[in-house]
Amino acid sequence: MKWIDVDTVKAIHCRVIKATGGIDAIRDEKLLVSAINAPLATFDGKELYPDLITKVAVLLERCLKPSSRTSLPTVEIRKTLP
Repeated sequence: MKWIDVDTVKAIHCRVIKATGGIDAIRDEKLLVSAINAPLATFDGKELYPDLITKVAVLLERCLKPSSRTSLPTVEIRKTLP
């Protein structure tokens, strides 16, 4: 199966930032690589996420939702309203 690579994710991130505003920066490159590769995980020779929809869901969750032990891989800027 072909899978998205780090350079493609960075290019998408850059385009979104240009269109919506913000800082075009990656906070933690290793965390980003981990998030991209997480959907390809296997155990005992079997894929943990066998179908494309589940793989994409895992990728999005890893990139968008920080857990108690990690932060988001991209720089997050929150603007406060007056």
